[in-house]
Amino acid sequence: MVSTPDLGKISAYELVMKRLNQMKQGPEVFDPFVGPIRDNKGKLRLKKGQRATKGQLLSINYYVDNIVGKIPK
Repeated sequence: MVSTPDLGKISAYELVMKRLNQMKQGPEVFDPFVGPIRDNKGKLRLKKGQRATKGQLLSINYYVDNIVGKIPK
């Protein structure tokens, strides 16, 4: 079980399926690349409400918060 601000406590499977359906409806409903987004070292990569540009998406070279590890070089 996981908790989200908008859906409350929900199974991980249910969360994935709900997010998939939301993304099918378009970025106005749910966009996983809207800030705030922090990397796994705590650095703010996208400010609250900021949508990642195509260039930013194509050049992501960091793991997001809650991912343990380093990008292989």
